[in-house]
Amino acid sequence: MEEIIGGARSDEEGDTGESSIRNTEFKLPKLTELRLTNLPELKSICSAKLICDSLRVIEVRNCSIMEILVPSSWIRPVNLERIAVEGCEKMEEIIGGARSDEEGDMGEESSIRNTEVKLPKLRWLELKDLPELKSICSAKLICYSLRVIEVRNCSIREILVPSSWIRPVNLERIVVEGCEKMEEIIGGARSDEEGDMGEESSIRNTEFKLPKLTELRLKDLPELKSICSAKLICDSLRVIEVRKCSVMKILVPFSWIRLVNLEEIVVEGCEKMEEIIGGARTDEEGDMGEESSIRNTEFKLPKLIELGLKDLPELKSICSAKLICDSLRVIDVSNCEKLKRMGICLPSPPPSDIIMYIESEEWWESVVEWEHPNTKDVLRPFVVFG
Repeated sequence: MEEIIGGARSDEEGDTGESSIRNTEFKLPKLTELRLTNLPELKSICSAKLICDSLRVIEVRNCSIMEILVPSSWIRPVNLERIAVEGCEKMEEIIGGARSDEEGDMGEESSIRNTEVKLPKLRWLELKDLPELKSICSAKLICYSLRVIEVRNCSIREILVPSSWIRPVNLERIVVEGCEKMEEIIGGARSDEEGDMGEESSIRNTEFKLPKLTELRLKDLPELKSICSAKLICDSLRVIEVRKCSVMKILVPFSWIRLVNLEEIVVEGCEKMEEIIGGARTDEEGDMGEESSIRNTEFKLPKLIELGLKDLPELKSICSAKLICDSLRVIDVSNCEKLKRMGICLPSPPPSDIIMYIESEEWWESVVEWEHPNTKDVLRPFVVFG
């Protein structure tokens, strides 16, 4: 099977012509679910202009040669709630692009990027094992109901949620694993957008609001440089887990705003991570001011409960500012041999239920320094070594 809806069979091609089929409208006003599995010759779902106002779910799995899931020729999929795509070896884009056989009709790629695609009810986007995926949507995606993005083992280039997406303000959960080419998660411009978006410095000065984001879990992203280069506003963020992101140097830059509900930070196996909270990346030093002024700044994480740091050989500091953590109860540090400055300010006296798991007693006694000189002695009864 090469197509699901609306195309011409090979014995009809002389009657219709492929270009005329693409310009034909095909109405399925009551179609609500579309589930396709194990169709190795499927090229497209519908090459015509599909009108499917009621479509809520698209699931496509193991369709080897399909390149684009929802082309821009589809009309009004305004009730689409869930998209799940898995094991499609040649899938290049999920929403809004032109197939290779449509490029002459669709105009230049830049015009697609300036087009708005409205999916106002899309809530769940799940992508897995798509080795040729370049982007989720190259157009300006309007998706203000989107709650969850889960992406695993996809070769998305550079940015997961680019700044061209409009109002993903209800996004609650982002999970990304095994994406070898991804350089940034939220808010940057893709390389093919740089002429439109202006210089990189203007992106860093832009606010990106995700007021309902609660979870951010990232794993095995060897080219990830930053989570967000813009000024991220994420008042509801509770959990950040980052594992095996080899080139990332700073986890949470000072440009992020109001992390007042953050409860858990876990960072593991990031070979170049130098600082967890607050430092300026090397490309931001001119904007952030001198290092001495950063050290005199307070950074408050009033609800942070757990801080876990493991296998971070270049980590030098948890926070270059004074990190205020009145709720911190668990600190777990292992294999962070260069970590010298904790930068954490705890209540005095410390809470009776605080516990610290420290692998190296020698590191604790001779290397690490706290914000206040007597903090180490005060915390010593709460430390478990090994």
